[in-house]
Amino acid sequence: CLPSRCILAYKLRLDAAAIHGPVPGFAATLARPAGNFLARLAPGRAFARLNWTIHDSDTRFAPHPVPARHGLTAADVLTSTYLRVARQPLRRLPVSGFVVFTIRTYLDRLDAVAADSGRRERLRRTLASLPGEAVAYKGMTAFLEPLLEALARPAPTP
Repeated sequence: CLPSRCILAYKLRLDAAAIHGPVPGFAATLARPAGNFLARLAPGRAFARLNWTIHDSDTRFAPHPVPARHGLTAADVLTSTYLRVARQPLRRLPVSGFVVFTIRTYLDRLDAVAADSGRRERLRRTLASLPGEAVAYKGMTAFLEPLLEALARPAPTP
């Protein structure tokens, strides 16, 4: 398990609302549907979700928040940041009834992601639409502006 800015041992035996307490907007919009979904997850059935963020490090095991990385510019931000996607399968165990949750982490440097103009523009639009509290929660405040500037430029031709 390669967590992103959380310590999984602190999450054991907590319900979905407690696990996601720090996530902006979770309590107001997702706590009830997530709780209902998990309550209905039957043993033998599996479900997987994807979660994403952008880190300014290629360290896969990143349980602790890190100091914000300042000083990135539009010229170097795409080679200094990484799209981090976590595939998170969930499965209810038949005997205990507990839900097993694992994390498989994928990292791609943003210049590789942004080489495709379609992906580049979708990423730019998504980042530009994030509320400030989500940007802060994901740890992107220090480099969001140069990242948006870099993504607004045309992708280099190979």
